[in-house]
Amino acid sequence: MPSFDVVSQLNLQEVDNALNQARKEVAQRYDFKDTRTVIDWDKKEKISVESADEFKVKAVYRSRPSISARSSPGRAAAPSRRSS
Repeated sequence: MPSFDVVSQLNLQEVDNALNQARKEVAQRYDFKDTRTVIDWDKKEKISVESADEFKVKAVYRSRPSISARSSPGRAAAPSRRSS
């Protein structure tokens, strides 16, 4: 009987590209003007979104759902709130 191994690898360049795209989108949106919204990645496993209020954090998370799917394969990511 044939067997096979399943290997899941994360493409870090793809994650970095997705985060850069999300940062550009946030910078261009009128509703984020002067909010100091920051998307940060520790290059290991954690992506954080910091903004003036909870609404902005959730708006960033909803605007780029592919970020969480790419950054943590095999588990769902939920937005975490860190206010500045």
